[in-house]
Amino acid sequence: MNDPGPPVLWTWRLLKTRILRVARPALAICALWLAWALAALALRDREDGLFVALLLLGLCVVISAAMAGLVWYLTTRRLRARDATELTHLIWLNQVMQPRRPLPPLGTWTANPDLLVALWRLIRDKRPARVLELGSGLSTLVMAHALEQNQEGGEIVSLESHPHFSALTRRQLAEHGLEGHVRVMDAPLQKQSVAGRQGLWYALSPLEGLADVELLFVDGPGNRERVMALFLLHGSLAAKADIVIDDVDRPESRRMLNLWLDAFPGQLYRSGDGAAKWAVFHWRRDAGPGAAAATDAPSTRS
Repeated sequence: MNDPGPPVLWTWRLLKTRILRVARPALAICALWLAWALAALALRDREDGLFVALLLLGLCVVISAAMAGLVWYLTTRRLRARDATELTHLIWLNQVMQPRRPLPPLGTWTANPDLLVALWRLIRDKRPARVLELGSGLSTLVMAHALEQNQEGGEIVSLESHPHFSALTRRQLAEHGLEGHVRVMDAPLQKQSVAGRQGLWYALSPLEGLADVELLFVDGPGNRERVMALFLLHGSLAAKADIVIDDVDRPESRRMLNLWLDAFPGQLYRSGDGAAKWAVFHWRRDAGPGAAAATDAPSTRS
């Protein structure tokens, strides 16, 4: 998702993620200083207690500075390597896409450039006639460019629960002359029930009559709600389809994938493509019976 001003909830999630990244070294430094404080209290009755406490104080300062410097170095090196890789992918994308206008800048919630490259290659190589995207943004633009270059009249149906983001995506598509390849559908989150499972998911009305989806890109809604996707959509997939899932490094996504693999044995399997944060799965309807419960018709609950 590419947006200059994400909702407050998303901003808090980002802040929490960044806090967790520095939590371990921060806790280690706090534990070090707590140990010094306890040692200083224990030494206060000794004649040389002040000297030893000052010696330990200097040691704590040196160790804390060394730990902070190491964390800074490792973080900076990782970010530089990531930035170099992302820049390489973005340069490659711009060369093969040759967009009419510059692509929007990467936002906090934009798909990683390597994932954008993977989506581009999937559409150019597999040439799907219908793509279903859960969560619109820069990925919508990239896939629309790929469909345009295929020159085979395919379409993207993109579900978006936030009106602000759907309007932003429509505007960007129009600016690039790609609105004819994409239907951005407003689909607010509603309580859904299928196969004995309940949860928040997109409204089902925009999906009426949708069938033969050959590429499903799962990048929304929130991490906990995504588990409903395959249970609700498996009937809309073509006999053979590819499923690209973002954020597979998160605990909720790992649990989701385990549930899907258990519910659709022999029909869903992971391909060799992917990275740490995203993965590609293959769907084969004729490969196995799947779970009987998963074939129940979905229903909308108020």
